[in-house]
Amino acid sequence: MRFTLIICWICWSLGTMAQEPDFYAKVDRNPVGLKETFTLEFHFVNAKTNNWKAPDLGNFEIISGPNRSSSVQIVNGNMTQEIILSYILQPNSLGTFIIGQATATIQGKTFHSKAIQLEVVQGRTQKKQKRDPWSDPFGFGFSTPSFPTQPNRQNNNQPAHTNIKLLVYSDRNTVYKGQQITITYKLLVPANVGVNDYSQPAATYDGFWKQDIKLPKQRVKQENINGQTYRSVVIQKVALFPQKSGDLTLAPTEIQAIQSQGFFNQVKVKVKGNALKIHVKALPLDNIPASFSGAVGDFKLYPYLSDTLLTTDDAITFRIKISGSGNLNLIQAPEFNMPADFEVYDPKTSLSLSGHIPVSGTKSFEYLIIPRRAGRFSIDPIEFSYFNPNTGKYVRLKTPVYKLHITGNNKENDLQSVSGISREEVELLGKDIRFIETGPSLLSHNTSNIYSKTALISFFISPFLLFIGLVLYKNQRDKKRQDISGRRKKGAARMATKRLAKAKKFMLHNDETAFYKELNQSLWGFLADRLNLPLSDLSKEKIEIIFSEQPIDKELYQSLKELFDTCETALYAPASVRGDMKKYYDNSVSLIEQLNKQMKV
Repeated sequence: MRFTLIICWICWSLGTMAQEPDFYAKVDRNPVGLKETFTLEFHFVNAKTNNWKAPDLGNFEIISGPNRSSSVQIVNGNMTQEIILSYILQPNSLGTFIIGQATATIQGKTFHSKAIQLEVVQGRTQKKQKRDPWSDPFGFGFSTPSFPTQPNRQNNNQPAHTNIKLLVYSDRNTVYKGQQITITYKLLVPANVGVNDYSQPAATYDGFWKQDIKLPKQRVKQENINGQTYRSVVIQKVALFPQKSGDLTLAPTEIQAIQSQGFFNQVKVKVKGNALKIHVKALPLDNIPASFSGAVGDFKLYPYLSDTLLTTDDAITFRIKISGSGNLNLIQAPEFNMPADFEVYDPKTSLSLSGHIPVSGTKSFEYLIIPRRAGRFSIDPIEFSYFNPNTGKYVRLKTPVYKLHITGNNKENDLQSVSGISREEVELLGKDIRFIETGPSLLSHNTSNIYSKTALISFFISPFLLFIGLVLYKNQRDKKRQDISGRRKKGAARMATKRLAKAKKFMLHNDETAFYKELNQSLWGFLADRLNLPLSDLSKEKIEIIFSEQPIDKELYQSLKELFDTCETALYAPASVRGDMKKYYDNSVSLIEQLNKQMKV
């Protein structure tokens, strides 16, 4: 009976050690148009993606994928990791199709995603934004630019005009695969025709990745085309990134214009644009870097490591930021190797795009890294490569070598993973059960049966008791490890002090640039740690909002703002800063100390 209870307790303890894994699939919409693209996602919750099999996607064209993204959430000490592998697909024909089950092997168990029934229909399924034809009937510029008739022209009861044109053109007609091109849609209206409103083009972009471009408020211009005068306005621009080589065609698209034929007479006119052919060249096959994963454009690489001197089980942030113009949406995280004694979580990916011409922005991959062993380690250079279409060559960018000094005690008998016991613990287990004597003295005829039974029971129970102890110890240690956010907040001031110590060294050597750079990083790093936010999510505006919700002196925030301005000026316009470095250093030390006391989060 006791033996059965012990076994039940062990099973219950193992069940509470970690969050249950899960695996499922979904699509972003259903039904989908024949010429539209949709996204198929496979979600791995608390699981790795090493051993899985996708379903047959033969009924669809794979535009992109598999693309990988991930996230880590820690709520009340419970950590949930999610990895998403996604495909961008386009149907090959009309009908109802079944996306079969995907399979994944997780912790020795086989998981199956549910089959998805997808309906492919003619036309488009995405909703169009409706325009109000009365939003600006007289062309005063309240909303959409309108085209009222010229003053001395009468057009009452005229038929719908067929000379309204939609001109579609590209900034370049020959590009490399993945190179950005800009497509412009321009509406041309004859001088004697009044147009109050128009719809947006609903074009399909087979073989392209599309990115919308923000247009500033447009003004109506006058143009002379083939001897005829038109009033014109650009109604839409999109950035396209070709995903395959060859001759690609943008099919003619159609819009609907509302022609004015008197105050109460509005006539709908269909206006069809021209087709457009784009010649897409394949990327050169010579000298392709091993690190190339399809990035095309012009980029810069900005690595950031929050600290190089820390203790075991402290969390550090390693961020790789890629900035520039090009197909940022399709860039994947560069591969890199960390020392074996470091625990690396899947990166948090963030993307910020300008939405202007050319489309540019920043994509960041932020890793949370926890060293588990003391010593001196190094992070080898990480290479990111891209193809520059302007030069026709591949470009390699590398991060520097980071030297890490980890202090603290090595825990030889730590559990190395949730799924098993380390080699050292197996040896320890063997030693712990050796104290049970099996010699003649234990089995002597002079010893009573009671002692013999007790020894025998101890022999069988000891390994289970030891295992239970190890499980309880592992649970307790995991709870401490999972409280990363708490340790990060508590250690914010200590980490800032370390960074300020580096700034002080640069101050003593009269290196102004390095001093202000380190000072700036100390202030931003302290706020990121204290607020438990990624550094990439912070800005002056966001800090002002956060501070306004807390009992922080306004003068203190003003001092922080002035310090930020001083550092930025010193870094980007050094000739204009001739301040006392010691004064700014002392102000920073005092400011961080006061903020640490007043901040309540």
